[in-house]
Amino acid sequence: MNDWYCQTIFNGEKFRKVLAVAGNVFYFCASIEYFLRNYDK
Repeated sequence: MNDWYCQTIFNGEKFRKVLAVAGNVFYFCASIEYFLRNYDK
């Protein structure tokens, strides 16, 4: 059951979508942090 679950995630499009969303969120947060640091100066 667990192996099937892992194979479905890692081999499927869902895993790529999750990675893409996580990457976008990380980039968005990093951009906000960068903006706030420069704005404080």
